[in-house]
Amino acid sequence: MGCGSSKKRNKKTENSFLIKCLEEHSGGINALCLSKDGNTVVTVSEDKSGRLWDTRSEQCVGLLAGHTEYINGVCVSDRYVFTCSADKTIRKYNLETGTILKVFTGHSSTVNRVICSGDLVFSSSYDRTVKCWHGDTGECLRTFRGHKRGVYPLHLVPSETNRGAFIDLDNNDDILVSGSADNTAKSWGMNSNECLITFKGHTGAVICLTVDVKGKLLFTGSADSTVRSWDLLSGVSVNIFSGHQSSVLCVQVSQISRVDLF
Repeated sequence: MGCGSSKKRNKKTENSFLIKCLEEHSGGINALCLSKDGNTVVTVSEDKSGRLWDTRSEQCVGLLAGHTEYINGVCVSDRYVFTCSADKTIRKYNLETGTILKVFTGHSSTVNRVICSGDLVFSSSYDRTVKCWHGDTGECLRTFRGHKRGVYPLHLVPSETNRGAFIDLDNNDDILVSGSADNTAKSWGMNSNECLITFKGHTGAVICLTVDVKGKLLFTGSADSTVRSWDLLSGVSVNIFSGHQSSVLCVQVSQISRVDLF
């Protein structure tokens, strides 16, 4: 949906593939996501706003206003949109109307990412922490400390018993994984508030991460141009994928399990 290339574009070729261009934002688009029903795309921008787009009419149907600095991330639950910003806050909006419902405060610097699962919301920040919030009340339930520099990507791995996040954190066996500019990833126990494992090996910031479909292998992409795979529970390095000439910005794993290949 966007391009950062400096190469001269072939307009004839470009127009042959372009279906429609949506031009409501006045600044760069930093993140987007699709609602679970597939009816709404949410975008967030350098222009300090978010937009709701109807995928059927391809029209902007809502404005997410309120942030006072650029917006870095967005996630969508069944009925709500959560955004995070350089203004140090997370904001909660009604998915249908765009009405702001709550402001989550507590971070002391730019909030880089936000994800949600069940009634829980997680955020990472340049203040070196990860926070867990009650999605309804906005109460900060957990603060995970241990990274030495800003924290960026987040991923929640549901336990086989829970298969989702619950407010009863003391009986929650889910694992939260974070990546940082300190060149490491860390896994955190939801029921203990403790760092379980620090994944060391990258020589550059961990920019992106994900977990395989079975929840056993962690994949991290880094500014050191490599992707690494790790045993999620032991922290053992499994493989190093090299070949990129610059930072790895995004990594995804196929929904078809190929764990036996690694």
